[in-house]
Amino acid sequence: MCHEIFLSTTSPQDLAELPDTLFKFQVIEHEADPGILDLLAYPQTWLLLGEHGGCSCAFRHDMSGKDAYFSAPEDWFPEDRDDIQATLGVYDLVATILSEGHKVDLVDIWNGDEPESIQSLDVSLSAVGRDAFRFFEKYKFNLTK
Repeated sequence: MCHEIFLSTTSPQDLAELPDTLFKFQVIEHEADPGILDLLAYPQTWLLLGEHGGCSCAFRHDMSGKDAYFSAPEDWFPEDRDDIQATLGVYDLVATILSEGHKVDLVDIWNGDEPESIQSLDVSLSAVGRDAFRFFEKYKFNLTK
């Protein structure tokens, strides 16, 4: 079982063509997971994958449920350096897409979980710093600048 991060946007940019080496995007086939796709608001839908593909585990995740919160990496809780760098790269990409006037949302789910378990959260990147950003399992982020 693995994390899956689904992203939708109004941006027409082909995210699969991005040159980043720490993450990549794959177009979602609309019949692949209609329950998750129903949660996404925008027409361009993508699955966010780690640099080796397969799943979305290679990013910073908070899995604490209701107590999920944004925070920078802490010395007492070591995190993989590549996971941190990949998450920073996604933050930068989302910030760029939003600054161009497009909209973005995303869902972080453990594959096999029911879409009904997803909670929504409005996330302003101006309030959540780059170093503190991470994904929350079972949450949909409605992202703004």
